Amino acid sequence: MLKIVRQNAGFNQRQVARQLGHCNATLLWHWENDKKMPSGIALIKLCAFYGKEVRDLYPQYYLDAKKRFVDQQGDTPLN
Repeated sequence: MLKIVRQNAGFNQRQVARQLGHCNATLLWHWENDKKMPSGIALIKLCAFYGKEVRDLYPQYYLDAKKRFVDQQGDTPLN
């Protein structure tokens, strides 16, 4: 999803990497291809840059985490 968001925003990997303060696009490629996950700070930067929420950039991870909380608590978590 991260790659789609970037492409829809009209940026290439190098442009986004520079905006996030990275020297090259290799790390961004790893994030987009699920080889690595961004750090918490990098994820915040990605969300701010694209104007998106975590659930928009990584919907499956968000849904998996939400399901785990529901299973553990027996309640529906906030949002």
